[in-house]
Amino acid sequence: MLTIPSQQLKKNFSEFANIAKSSEPIVITQYNRPTLVLSSYQDTMELMRLAAKMRFIERLDKQARYATEPTDQEMEALNRLIEEERELVYQENLKKNAK
Repeated sequence: MLTIPSQQLKKNFSEFANIAKSSEPIVITQYNRPTLVLSSYQDTMELMRLAAKMRFIERLDKQARYATEPTDQEMEALNRLIEEERELVYQENLKKNAK
C-alpha cells in the first residue's frame, strides 16, 4: 500500500486519484502519522456494504444468544440496515447503468 504525505497529495492530487481508482488505496499522512485513506468509490462502497452486513450478523447473533423477541427499536435498527444496503445497491446499479 502506497503511503504519501498530505503535501505530496496536495501537489499531485490527480495522479494519486488515478492510482487509487485503478489499483490500491493510498494512505495519507500528516506529521508522519496515517490520517486518511484515498480509495476508489467502488472499493469504499464494498467496504460499507460489508460493514453493514457485519453489523446485521452481530445483531442476529446477539439476538440468537439471548433468544428474546426483538424490541420495536431493534427491528427499526435492522430495517434501517436493510434499507441502507438496498440504497447502496441501488446507487451502485445507477452508476453501472449510467456507463
